Amino acid sequence: MTMVAYLAVLATILLPLFGEEGSESSRWQDFSWSLRGAAMQAART
Repeated sequence: MTMVAYLAVLATILLPLFGEEGSESSRWQDFSWSLRGAAMQAART
């Protein structure tokens, strides 16, 4: 598992804990989705 993939999983786990603040949550969601996309890319190569 690459570091990026690990961070993506971590962000996904932490998202519900820190993402409850309305506008903050959408920013967190965008961040975690872009991390997850990067992780998928890294896993493929």
